[in-house]
Amino acid sequence: EDWAFWLQLTRLPLLPHKLDDFLTQYRYKKDSKMRTRERNNPEVPRLMRTLFADLYPVRKLLIDHHELLKPAGEPGQKPGITEAVVMDVSVSQHLHPTRPEPHLWSGMILQAKGDLAGAAAAYNASAALAAPYDWQGSYRLWRALLLLGDGAAAAREEAAAVKAREVATLRKERSVRRQEENVEAAAAALEEKEAALRQQEEAISAEAKLVQSVKEVMREEASIIEAQADMIEAALSEAEALDKLTLDAV
Repeated sequence: EDWAFWLQLTRLPLLPHKLDDFLTQYRYKKDSKMRTRERNNPEVPRLMRTLFADLYPVRKLLIDHHELLKPAGEPGQKPGITEAVVMDVSVSQHLHPTRPEPHLWSGMILQAKGDLAGAAAAYNASAALAAPYDWQGSYRLWRALLLLGDGAAAAREEAAAVKAREVATLRKERSVRRQEENVEAAAAALEEKEAALRQQEEAISAEAKLVQSVKEVMREEASIIEAQADMIEAALSEAEALDKLTLDAV
């Protein structure tokens, strides 16, 4: 769920920021439910990637399709989708009938079992519910129709799949442009902040110089006042001396 959550966030016009600190602690157990699931059901990450046709490369998803469509072979050889996950897909299809992915997965399960007609019906349901950028349902339906020998219908589905891939490409380009615009906006905002800080620093520096000038003026005034006080004191001393001489003369 965490993985899917973070992948979905990349579809939004958000600017990610990496934190180097470790803010969460995970307990790792070799025999935990998640680790056991990873070992026994390697198809789960492949199925999860099909949820993000606009984020993963087409080649990567086609490789996942190839692995998921593997039928059960020799004894001990696992099929592309194991029985435990088949049950999960069935539940998902029941709980989320309006989502395209459970129908896509159901089609793959039916195709791996050799039921091409049932697979084509499931792929058709997936294609009808899919977003414009999700080409997978249309592509799988085209491939199923080719295997069934319906060339005309396959050609229509091929055109639909090509259009869906083009829409996916355009959507990704728009997403990249939005991210670039967000980066440019963030850079511009940072430049404005830096300019404001420089102005504040210049204002503080000017104010500090003014304070220093005022202090120098005050020191000079204090020196003048001190000199005047010395002169007054000397004049008083001289006057006292003259008074004394006058009294002595009398």
